[in-house]
Amino acid sequence: PLASGVICVQAGESLEEAHWLLEQAAASPAIVAVVLQYAPSDIPGAWAGAVHGAVEQSLAQDGPVAGVRIPARGAADDLDALPGIDALCAGLAVNGLVLELLVRPSQLPAVARLAGRFPDLSVVLCHMGIGQDPIEDGWEAELELAARHANVRAKLSGILSIDGDTKRPEAPARIMRAALASFGADRLMFGSDWPMSIRTGLDYAGVLARVGAELSSCSGVEL
Repeated sequence: PLASGVICVQAGESLEEAHWLLEQAAASPAIVAVVLQYAPSDIPGAWAGAVHGAVEQSLAQDGPVAGVRIPARGAADDLDALPGIDALCAGLAVNGLVLELLVRPSQLPAVARLAGRFPDLSVVLCHMGIGQDPIEDGWEAELELAARHANVRAKLSGILSIDGDTKRPEAPARIMRAALASFGADRLMFGSDWPMSIRTGLDYAGVLARVGAELSSCSGVEL
């Protein structure tokens, strides 16, 4: 298990940002792990894509890289169409690393299929599989479908960024209840989505307080 500290997730896809993030981890004891961003690569054997070199170096040196994230919101609903997806999943699984997925609701069935094909791979749903898309009828059922696979976990992150949408002011509470019902508290984690969360008008402490307040409305059975 990781020590108490910060897990940093790469937001962009450039190698420069990946190296910068690893430099920050090396310089700060507070950063206990880093998740790098995936981009396809034409280099033979580079199963981790463009950040493969950094991942391999971290593995060799017992470094901070804990996994790789795919920003799949702009991809097809079928995640199997993503270039290099099978090699990435196999490489992560054999090395004990995590696959984080930033997806939209229509891609949740594909997440379930992927988790079923790679049962030894730890999968984390970023932003509860919503991204910035509208929460439509049926989302809870698709989330539950992904949660049936024991190797899938989810992150309560980015859920306050939709507060400004007057069509769904109840969204944060709805998301949390669906998350707890599908995954249970043991398979959920908190993500601040900082610094993107400043769009909510809250600072880091404010995000923590707001999420805590939303969770306090959940029953003792759920928690």
